[in-house]
Amino acid sequence: MSGACYNEHIEVFSLDKVVPREMVPDKLRVVEKPRNNITRFLEALIGHLVDSDNTIRDVVREALGSELSPRLYASLIDHLNS
Repeated sequence: MSGACYNEHIEVFSLDKVVPREMVPDKLRVVEKPRNNITRFLEALIGHLVDSDNTIRDVVREALGSELSPRLYASLIDHLNS
């Protein structure tokens, strides 16, 4: 799903158009660009690659290797190199 949101030209819509303002939690009223969330998510996953628990490392490795969108490969490689 993150690969679909990783486009530079994505239009982030306001929840106010769909849900009444008083029903939207404060943290969701200002929508962040999806790219920032994706970057933080990748950084968190990469951090788990060096976890002391073998199971966590294996699950993260499998997720990055088989479930990651090809659109995010360049970003993954950049994070791994830094």
